[in-house]
Amino acid sequence: MKKIISIALALALSISSFSLASCKKKPSSTDYEKEYPDRNVYTYSYDIIGGESVMPVSVYYGPYTPNGSTNGNVMPDFTDEYYIKMLADAGIKLYTYCPESYPQAKESIQKVLTLSEKYNIGYYVNAYNITSMSHGMKEVTDEAVAEVIEDLSEYRSFVGFYSFDEPYYEYIEAIGKLNETVDRLSEGKYSTYVNLLPEYEKMNIKYTAGTEDVSYEQYVNHFATNGNSKYVSYDHYAFESNNRSYFKNMELVRRKAEENQKPFWGFIQAGGQYNDAGVELESLPEAYPTEGQLIWNVNTTLACGAKGMQYFLGFQPLLFAYAPNGTYDFTRNSFFGSVGNVNQWYYYAQKVNRQIDAIDEILMKAYNVGVIASDSIKSDFEGNTMLIESGEFHQLKGIRGEALIGCFEYQKRTVLYVVNYSHNKANDVILDLNDTHEMKIIQRGKTLTANEQYLGIHLEAGEGVLVEFVK
Repeated sequence: MKKIISIALALALSISSFSLASCKKKPSSTDYEKEYPDRNVYTYSYDIIGGESVMPVSVYYGPYTPNGSTNGNVMPDFTDEYYIKMLADAGIKLYTYCPESYPQAKESIQKVLTLSEKYNIGYYVNAYNITSMSHGMKEVTDEAVAEVIEDLSEYRSFVGFYSFDEPYYEYIEAIGKLNETVDRLSEGKYSTYVNLLPEYEKMNIKYTAGTEDVSYEQYVNHFATNGNSKYVSYDHYAFESNNRSYFKNMELVRRKAEENQKPFWGFIQAGGQYNDAGVELESLPEAYPTEGQLIWNVNTTLACGAKGMQYFLGFQPLLFAYAPNGTYDFTRNSFFGSVGNVNQWYYYAQKVNRQIDAIDEILMKAYNVGVIASDSIKSDFEGNTMLIESGEFHQLKGIRGEALIGCFEYQKRTVLYVVNYSHNKANDVILDLNDTHEMKIIQRGKTLTANEQYLGIHLEAGEGVLVEFVK
């Protein structure tokens, strides 16, 4: 008969352990645990944020000085220390793109670089001469690249250059040449930011600007092989597609990054109605990610082995707020609306980023072998090479409850990242182990220990919990 042992932790970590003492079987002479092979773990991080053990958690569309006003109200200055401190308080460690260009907005960019040093945030600077090279408008030359590096290298927060968002296949050669040049001239200190197009099942996305089509796999492989990037980033928005499409895209990017000895980074959807066309739109709040959905988005990305996380967007461009009849909706996307209001996704990200801060020193150095999915959700991983079909991993022999489990090897030990697969309700998940094991458990940024064979974990919607087996 099951005996439920409650493990108490301040601030209510709801973890229970389940033991079957009366019918527990001792391990046979055949060792349950497989050998932990030596594996290479590929990561990329920055000195300004704490180095290789700290996960880059970033915003796209970072601080800038807006121009103009809305309905007679002057837009706030997003380079003010208030906003940079707010980003730091939410666990943001990097800006991948800011809309102002260097040197045209030199004073504003230098202000942000200076303040970001205070809060240990890295900044990929959007420099006109650099983007002109990656976009094929100017030739990549050592002299031109060195000049911009020299201008900005005095700032610790400067980590390199914004280069290209969603390039077509044809641009990857120029991107690769630029990346090689920046890396060589800076002796590996700086890099560039490039983010790839996604693949959706029901959207016809072309990956070439020319007449000859290429497959998505060819596109990602070309960048991972020839782009000379330090990582592979892509932007598939989880709640604009079905789960199978979301994980299929992640599997391909993860696989191509691994083949080319690079980490991969994922994007997190903060809001909706990303209005690049600048048309007037009726607001659709029901289509925006809830707290559980955003947290699920982060935790499933971590479970699949991502070594970097990006939120879209930090600050709302005014055209993303256009509503009917010349009105605006500043609450439909971004951490901060165009008039400086703080939206709910800021607080959702702040909450889940506390968990990342508590576990990244493990995950950044852990090898992701794959994922285990409960039987009820396996259809989302049909044909997906990330899935561990046996449902077993070292000490783990089975799971009960609706969960996705990231399976990692870390310093010859097992690490599991247990995610509630439901993003709209709490769930209880039980890990069935091969014997009693001592474990360290990190939930909501707090740590406790357990020594059990049947470990029960209570998870909020979309929540993730790290379980590290102590040798």
